[in-house]
Amino acid sequence: MDAMFIIVPVFMGCIIGGVAIFGITRWVMYMKSPIEIAHVKIVSKRLAVSGSKNGSSTSYYVTVEFDDGTRKEFSTSGKNYSMVADNDSGQITYKWKIMKDFVRVVKTHQDEPSKFCEHCGTIFATDAVRCPACGATRKKS
Repeated sequence: MDAMFIIVPVFMGCIIGGVAIFGITRWVMYMKSPIEIAHVKIVSKRLAVSGSKNGSSTSYYVTVEFDDGTRKEFSTSGKNYSMVADNDSGQITYKWKIMKDFVRVVKTHQDEPSKFCEHCGTIFATDAVRCPACGATRKKS
């Protein structure tokens, strides 16, 4: 019985120490990471809700694809989450695993005239002949 008074506190101390070391390590990694800016395409977004009878919390995540084809998931704020949509292209500002900001790049009709319907402005698929929105026929370029 005397051994239990030693083993249990030591075991609990190891668990608390491990959690503290893990938290400090994550904080140091975040603080050492530079703020980076890159051009990306939003691939998907998801949210995770967790909670109990005392309340709940929501975590927001956005997966992006960089110009070199690599993908990475970032946690973000609810505001940033609500401002992005799948297939958006733009500039991301991030630090470590956290998306700080996203600025969408909107292409105009002058950027790629052959991909837009001249009648309603809807984006055409590369091989489409008719506009999916208004039915207008694409002019050959």
